[in-house]
Amino acid sequence: MSGKRHKWCVLFLNHWARHLGGAEHSLLDILPQISRCAEVHVVTSEPGTLLDRLTSTGVLRKVIPCKPNVNFVKRDSLPRSLVCQWRAVAAFLLFVLKVRRYVVRVRPDCIHSNVPKSHMTLFLLRLLGYRGKGVVHMREIFPRNSTAYCLYYFLFPFSQTDVIAISKAVKIALPHRMRKISRVIYNGVAIGTCGNERTVPPPVKFLYLGRIVPWKGCHLLIDAFYGLMHCGASGSATLCLTGATIYWDSSYRDALQRSIGEHHLEGNVTIAEMTDDPYRLLCRHHVLCMASRCEPFGRVAVEAQGCGLPVIGFSSGGLPEIVVHGETGLLVDEGDIAALTGAMASLIARPYKIVEMGNRGRSRAERLFNRERQVPLTVDFIMDRITETTRCRMPAE
Repeated sequence: MSGKRHKWCVLFLNHWARHLGGAEHSLLDILPQISRCAEVHVVTSEPGTLLDRLTSTGVLRKVIPCKPNVNFVKRDSLPRSLVCQWRAVAAFLLFVLKVRRYVVRVRPDCIHSNVPKSHMTLFLLRLLGYRGKGVVHMREIFPRNSTAYCLYYFLFPFSQTDVIAISKAVKIALPHRMRKISRVIYNGVAIGTCGNERTVPPPVKFLYLGRIVPWKGCHLLIDAFYGLMHCGASGSATLCLTGATIYWDSSYRDALQRSIGEHHLEGNVTIAEMTDDPYRLLCRHHVLCMASRCEPFGRVAVEAQGCGLPVIGFSSGGLPEIVVHGETGLLVDEGDIAALTGAMASLIARPYKIVEMGNRGRSRAERLFNRERQVPLTVDFIMDRITETTRCRMPAE
């Protein structure tokens, strides 16, 4: 490695790079700021959009391939996956050894791991001799006594390692030894420019925006929208499911399309590919709908509220920390499709509520989840792990 080294060096592990999810968007916010006060490296297992977006930031990028990849090692059937996908597991262990060689070369003062497979990489690096600081960014809620939960319980390298939890719900769900040393720092997002003065002419346009995968509950949204037909409201609304089926196969997306046809909703419900301009899409709709199982945070919910959209979703996970029921959106019991339909119908019947909730949601998002406030908190947390006496303050733009 050539060139002058800064006083500090921070290495970020993010297994994925081809597609941008919430974890990757969070990194794109953090990295340019932290690179002002440290030499920053990013290691991924694949080239892609994440690294392309960092081209002009001064961040040093490194791809260490992991093939066959581990995207089909599923956390909800981990023991079976570890046996059936043993070649992928072997490739992952080889990947960790290559990462270790890179770590020995660049000598980072701190390693930040951003997603579960990167957490496992950091855990194994600890076993292989890494003794520097570590930060585990927790973005998942694992059911207690699940295989994933037990792995974190037994493998977590609590010495010299701290935890950022993206919501109180994530923190509460952590194993005790992780929970004790964790701090809640919400993701920050850009606040949209749709404006507060919005009108809602019919039809009411509902939107789902995010990954189209089973645990995001897109099939439940179709079932809920179908329920509007029984109360005569489906003709006054549309639903657009927008997103990519990333790190998953296309069978789920195909099943959704068949469900739309079977329910005769072709004129009201559509499935669209992911957009490069989500804020523009949000501003073209009136209400964001979510049906995730125990959503850890709900970045898109904050983005939607920042654009003046109320949010309908399940009252589980971190979503109640973002959406205030009856004020900035409507929350129903997880899995209650009839209640989800009722929430949609209530906003169709009272479109003025969409405007009122949207205005309150935008004010709340600007106050609590603004990127200008949250990202420096994360940067300071990471830099403070390196030294408790020197804090990097962000220069004014």
